[in-house]
Amino acid sequence: MALEPGLDARGHRDFRHLTGVMTSPLDTLRHTPLTSPVWQCSVRAAPTDRTLSDDEWADIAEEVLHQTGFAPRGDDQACRWIAVRHADDHIHLAVVLAREDGRNPNVHRDYYKVADACHIAEERYGLTRTAPTDRTAAPRPTRAEKELTNRKNWPEPPRTTLRRRVAAGREASACTLGSSKGA
Repeated sequence: MALEPGLDARGHRDFRHLTGVMTSPLDTLRHTPLTSPVWQCSVRAAPTDRTLSDDEWADIAEEVLHQTGFAPRGDDQACRWIAVRHADDHIHLAVVLAREDGRNPNVHRDYYKVADACHIAEERYGLTRTAPTDRTAAPRPTRAEKELTNRKNWPEPPRTTLRRRVAAGREASACTLGSSKGA
């Protein structure tokens, strides 16, 4: 609550003090600052999930920051961060990408690390499970493929057509093999 932005003369929130506290580690970076000095992430519960308490959201925020390595538990030199909950179903995380010890944090593969944290929270709080991030999903058509599809007036990108035909062929061969085993 000490960092809660006060009101200015017009009655608007004054974020200058909070901004100064959050960004001061950027002044002590020993290496070149990252292109974007702030990392942002929204974490949302499914519409069918129960309403989580402030303490549960705080735990989820800490888990995300621990898993990403931006603020591992017990690391007093970690990045500064805040979590904002302005609705029942989600929080916003903002992390200043400068550690207290002057080092840059590692942002590589952050998407997968956040997904791991979400899976832990889903298990811990009995929330709706999200899809795994094991990269087994079929890749989406590229922008170039979509544009070619539009120019040629094809019903779908060739990648999608091929995937659908291979799946149909696999299904047909499984049915044929399955019926010949019983004969």
